Amino acid sequence: MRYKVVLVAQKTDAPPLGLGYLKAYTEKYLGTKKVDIQIITLERLDEIVKREMFSISPDLIGFSCYDDPEIFVDICAKVKKKFKDTITLLGGPTITYSYYDKIKYKNSVDFIILGEGEIPFLKLLCKLINKEKDFSNIKRLVYIKNNKPIFSEITGDLIKDVNEIPSPYLTGALDIKGYLEFIVEESRGCLYNCSYCGISNKFLGYREFNINRIFKEINFLIKKVPNIRGIDFAQSDAFINFNRGKKLIEYIKKLNITFHLEINVAKLNSNVIELLSVPNIDLGVGVQTLTKDALIKCNRFQYPDIKLLEKWKNKIFNKGNFNYSLIYGLPGDNHNSFIKSIEFFLKNESPIYIYKLRMNKNSLFDLNKNRYKIIFSKRYPYYVLSNYTYTKKEIQKTENLLGEIGKIKDFAEKISTFSYLLNKISECIDDKYPCIKTYQLFALYIKENKSLEQIIDNLNKFSKYNYQVSNEWIYSRETLFYHLIKFIQYLKKENKSILKENYKTKLIEMINFLKKINLRFILKENINKYWQELEQNENILNFHIIKWLDFTIRSNKIINVIDRFCDKTLYDSTYPFISLDEIGDKFEINYENLICLGIFSWLSKKQKQKFIKNRKRMYVIDILDKSDLILLNSVFKKSKICKIDNMNIYIFQR
Repeated sequence: MRYKVVLVAQKTDAPPLGLGYLKAYTEKYLGTKKVDIQIITLERLDEIVKREMFSISPDLIGFSCYDDPEIFVDICAKVKKKFKDTITLLGGPTITYSYYDKIKYKNSVDFIILGEGEIPFLKLLCKLINKEKDFSNIKRLVYIKNNKPIFSEITGDLIKDVNEIPSPYLTGALDIKGYLEFIVEESRGCLYNCSYCGISNKFLGYREFNINRIFKEINFLIKKVPNIRGIDFAQSDAFINFNRGKKLIEYIKKLNITFHLEINVAKLNSNVIELLSVPNIDLGVGVQTLTKDALIKCNRFQYPDIKLLEKWKNKIFNKGNFNYSLIYGLPGDNHNSFIKSIEFFLKNESPIYIYKLRMNKNSLFDLNKNRYKIIFSKRYPYYVLSNYTYTKKEIQKTENLLGEIGKIKDFAEKISTFSYLLNKISECIDDKYPCIKTYQLFALYIKENKSLEQIIDNLNKFSKYNYQVSNEWIYSRETLFYHLIKFIQYLKKENKSILKENYKTKLIEMINFLKKINLRFILKENINKYWQELEQNENILNFHIIKWLDFTIRSNKIINVIDRFCDKTLYDSTYPFISLDEIGDKFEINYENLICLGIFSWLSKKQKQKFIKNRKRMYVIDILDKSDLILLNSVFKKSKICKIDNMNIYIFQR
C-alpha cells in the first residue's frame, strides 16, 4: 500500500507553490507507486479533521505555516485526536523564523522542517516508509519528543541546482484549476544579509532557476488560464543579476498580464527605472527607512538615491506601478526620524506599505538583541516593543499616527488620483509635515461624516482586479473626490489658521482638475456607446485612435496614452502605448485623420499645437474651453458639434 501523505495550506488567491515543489520533487525520486501525495487548500484549516475528507486515515499530514505556528499546533492536536496514528509535520516561513524552541507542542506535533523543504521532506518520508526511528542525521529536521524540540543541524542540505526540482506547473503536480493569480519562483535565497531577516543566507544560499524554464512556466499558465490576472515572482531582488533581470523584463513586458517583482532600492538607477516603467509591471521596492543610522543597523549600507526618486517621479507614475515598503521600530530610528520617511513618500504620492518590526529567530537583530536593548513580544509575530533609540512610548506614538491615517492611506495606495488631490491640499497646509497633517485632518473630517466613513470602508474592500467594473466603486469614488473640496471649506471654517494664503488658487486648480477627471469617469462608463455612435456616423477605418490606456475598445489603429491616473490593471499589450508627456515630444502622430478620446484637454498648449499639425480631420470627445476652441478653429475651416447624451463630440475638418 502506498504511503498516504496530505499536505495542507490556507486557501489564498494563488495555489500553494511550496507544497507543489515538495510533491514534484518527492515523486521524482520515490515515484507514485510508493507514495500518494495529496495537496489540499482550505478556507478553515481545522476542517482537515473531518473524517469524510479521507477514505482512509492519512499516514502523514503536513501544514504549510504562513501564520501563528501555535494555530497549527492546535490543529495538529485535533488531527491527533481524530487520527491518533497520523504523523504531523509543520514547515513554511513562520515556523522557520519563529521561536520554535519556546512553543508548547501539546504532544501534537511530531516534526518541523526549517527552511528549504525538499531534501529533509524526502529523507523523512524514506525513513517513515522504511519504519526507521532514528532521524538525527536529517539536517534542518526538528524532531519533537516529550514536547521538546530535538535537532541535529539547522543549516545544510540545500539543493545546489534548483533546476533539479521539477516544475509543479509543468508536471501537473499542482492543481491550478480555479486560480487566476500565480507565484513563479525566479530564484531561491538571497545575497543580502539584512539584520531583520530570519532566513537570509543562514538557510538559503542564492540560486537561480533557468530563465527558459521560467518562460515555459509563464507561457503554460497563460495558455491554461485564459483569464489569468497576474504572476508574482518570488525572489529577493529581480536585479541581483542585471543582464538576467533585463532579459526577464524584456520578455514579460510584452505579455498582457500584470507581473509583480521585488527590487533592492539601491539597484534603482536611471536604466533600471526606464526598463521597469511599463504598466504591466508592479514593482515592490524595499526602502525600510530613510534614516541612515537605522539602515546601517539593518545591514543595508546603500542609502536610497532620494534625488533620483524625485527626478523620476513622473516617469514612474506615468508608466509604471512602483510601491515602497517601510518598517518602523528599527534600532537607530525613532518616531521623529521615521515620520520624515512617511512624509517623503506621501509628498511624492508614492504607495507605501508600512510594517512593524518583527524579531525573527536567528536574525542578526536576534543575535544582537542585548546590544540594541531590543524588547519584543513573547508570542508570534514577535513585534519589537522598544529598543535603545525607539522607545515604547514612541512606537505607540507611531502606531497611533498610522491608526489615524490608515484608511486614507490604504485608499490613496489604490488610486493615485486621490493621493494627487491630497497632495495638492497639503500644499495649502502650513505645517512642518504638511502631507501627514493633511491625512490626519481629512481622517478627522471623515469621522465627523459617518456616511463618508462608510464610503471609505467600502472602497477599501475592493481589490485591484475588481474595482474598475463596479458601479458602486465609480459612484463612491466621485462622491469622495468632491468631498475634498468641501474638506477645504471645512478647514477654512474650523481651522483657517492652518491654511496658507494661496489656498484659494489651489482650490481652483483642484476644481478644474476634478472636471477633467470626471470626464474620464463618464468616458470610461460609456465608451462603448460613444464608439458605436461614431461607427454609425463615420467610416472610422480611415482614422487613428488616441485613447486612454484604461478605455477598452477594439480597433486595428490604436495608440494608448498612459498617465498616473490610468487603471493599469486594464493594460492591453495588443496596442502600443506612450506616456502623456511624450505626445508632441518624442512621439509624432503621422495620421491625417484622428479620433481623440478625452486626451486633448490634458495637453499643454505646445503639445496641442503639435497635436493638430498636419491633421485633415479630427473627432474630439472632450471638455474644451474657449482657448481650445479658438486654437482648433484657427487651424480647421469647418467645425461641428454633435451631442450623445450630455457629451459633446467635436468634428473638425480642414
